[in-house]
Amino acid sequence: MNRLRNTFTALLLLLVLTGANSHATGSITANKDNFYPTSYIFTDENKYELTCNMWGLSHMHTNYAWETDAYTVATPERNSWRVKWTDIVPISSDTNEWKAVKGYPSVRMGLWDRQQNTDGLPYSLASGQSCHVDWGFYLNDFNGTGSPQGALNVTLDSFLNHSEYTKSRHDYEIMIMPYYTRGLGQATQIGTNAVIDGGTWNIFKYTSDNGDGTTWTCYQFKLATNGTSISISLKDFTDYIGSHYNPANWSAQYVQNMDAGVEIKWGSGKLVTQSYFSDVY
Repeated sequence: MNRLRNTFTALLLLLVLTGANSHATGSITANKDNFYPTSYIFTDENKYELTCNMWGLSHMHTNYAWETDAYTVATPERNSWRVKWTDIVPISSDTNEWKAVKGYPSVRMGLWDRQQNTDGLPYSLASGQSCHVDWGFYLNDFNGTGSPQGALNVTLDSFLNHSEYTKSRHDYEIMIMPYYTRGLGQATQIGTNAVIDGGTWNIFKYTSDNGDGTTWTCYQFKLATNGTSISISLKDFTDYIGSHYNPANWSAQYVQNMDAGVEIKWGSGKLVTQSYFSDVY
């Protein structure tokens, strides 16, 4: 278990249980706002890795704690990964929750830690390709009963860039949220009750700032009624954005990654994945 208290340095531990009496661990210590801890490749599908981002450590009040762990059971497989979080609190008297510390433990497929991939990513929007995702999960409070508490989004997250293998600067981001509690205060709603892939979505847009002068446009699709499973084709969402909002240089964009995880802002909870599959076709 990992704890941040009275310091702006965070230690995040990704724990992979490899057997009843043994385990493998990895960790990273950071004192900056955005970092990637040690990741784990899944044994049943090596195109997936379990990883985590954290942001906003400089916003952390010195009296508060940030504690989370991400793990799989039995062996590191895509259909058995879980995340728990507890003791997470927002900035004192700050109603802008999106500015607070955030964590995003996720299963990742795509460009990030490799120069080239054999999983079909990145691909160009102009190619007509898509990434299909099937994901089933459930949520509880940290102790396994009741509902999760606080602000969280269960999110599919993809970044797009006009340069195929450029990782440092994004042009666009797409977040697809089958489950959401609160915390979209920075976003402007631009669409209501859009029917895409059999779901009804409310659509939001905002400009994300990386803190170094780098910005990009983020489109968020929030399921109108929270669900615990999703089966989507990313192309249906990118086509919708292109036809309804006509972003600059849209057809020249490359989809670089597909992440499935939970964006944790504050509170406590547990996300358990029962099935997960993503593939480019």
